[in-house]
Amino acid sequence: MSNAFNFDKIQKTENFIVKINSKACYGFFEHDKLGDECGGGLWFEGKNLMDYDGVPDLPKEVRQAIVTLGYRFDEDEVESSQITDYQKHLFQILGEEGSEISQACSKIIRFTPFHQAPGYENTNIQNLTIEVNDVFAVLDLLSQEGFTIQRDEALINSKKERIAKYFKISQELGTYK
Repeated sequence: MSNAFNFDKIQKTENFIVKINSKACYGFFEHDKLGDECGGGLWFEGKNLMDYDGVPDLPKEVRQAIVTLGYRFDEDEVESSQITDYQKHLFQILGEEGSEISQACSKIIRFTPFHQAPGYENTNIQNLTIEVNDVFAVLDLLSQEGFTIQRDEALINSKKERIAKYFKISQELGTYK
């Protein structure tokens, strides 16, 4: 099936693979062991899932994978109550880790990357490394819960371009050399 379409969005869960061709507004899902006996087609209008076939109800893992890939369901189909308390806990920790990365970056700017504050075991750059790896750990746990955050080269390249653009503006304004 994947050879006939250019599936540009792919999400693997514990038991399923979900593939979507964003240009054709079509996708499919398939169970790892049961194959298309527990699989089917997905039809989208823009970013909204409009229809599916193959099963009477989409499996939870497939619904979560579709949302992770940036698509939406009708409000009646997907409610926030589908997020378990443990998943909420993980998202809360992820946000906290982001704040800790911000703090580590501020210390690098204020005190240099290799400064080691008296009484502390690590340098500022080592602390940043620890915090970034804490984020990786939480992302791994979220992935186990069906919320895989995939590396997206297009988004990464877009961010790199914006960074270069705004750094140039900062240089022109004299903020940086």
